[in-house]
Amino acid sequence: MKGHAAAIIATVVVAFIGYLAIMQEVADGHLLAASVPFFEYKDSYPLIPPTIPALYALASKILGITLPSVLLLSKLVLPAALFLLVYFFLLAFLEPRGTASKLTAVAGGLLVVLGFDLIDYRMLGKFLQGDWPGGSFLIWTRSVNPISGALFLFTLCTSLWFFFKRNIVIPAGVSLALMMWSYFFSWTLAVALICSLGLFAVIRKEWDKLRFLLLTLSIGTLLALPYFIMMGKASSLPWYAEAATRIGLLSAHAPHLNKFLLAVLLVFLAFSYLKCVWQDAKRDREKDWWWFSAALL
Repeated sequence: MKGHAAAIIATVVVAFIGYLAIMQEVADGHLLAASVPFFEYKDSYPLIPPTIPALYALASKILGITLPSVLLLSKLVLPAALFLLVYFFLLAFLEPRGTASKLTAVAGGLLVVLGFDLIDYRMLGKFLQGDWPGGSFLIWTRSVNPISGALFLFTLCTSLWFFFKRNIVIPAGVSLALMMWSYFFSWTLAVALICSLGLFAVIRKEWDKLRFLLLTLSIGTLLALPYFIMMGKASSLPWYAEAATRIGLLSAHAPHLNKFLLAVLLVFLAFSYLKCVWQDAKRDREKDWWWFSAALL
């Protein structure tokens, strides 16, 4: 157990120092930060642009505090921001918006922020047996990623839900662009959600919503066009293939069955069916919240 805890602590420290070094490169004027140790490659084309470290460096300048202080502050502020995003996202789904809806949204926000590791049944078993490495708890306190991806994802979801009905596309497009600029797994997940919503819009013959989703994709891609150009130029570098495989950019992927997600999907479909049978509320399936939830799953 001691050795496991030491390994976790070492990993956290290395990640902290690594991100701190990238932020310092950005603060020193090397905006691409393609190489921390070698000066000759600092202004080369990076596989993952330091978009989020640049925001940390900007916060350091604005607040007038050191980069390590910004990193430590982010461990408190960003998980709280994630909770608020989840809270308002869930509250938008719940009608009528009374005390029960607010309590449900609070429970959902807490589950996302505090209970991420508890959805793993192996981890949950260790937790119940008192044999759980506490050093890995609260993944959202890690520096830069994955907290930034979660914030952008729920910002996109909230934008899609609120502005889906009002045909205001800019916030959703900007959120998608920021995800494209920051982390590969974030924006591919976002595109999968938008495509799912687009498929449902075709099934329901809601062409206005389909146009809105296509416009969201277009705005996000247009704003992130420099990123894709950068990736194209980086692909010509001799070390690109090996590095892309190592960080999982495009290669080294295999199909993976998420058993928890599959279980949630089956429960969602079962309760939806029972609601139709027991309450004769088939019309509820025609509401946007049902289709949006199905697209998320």
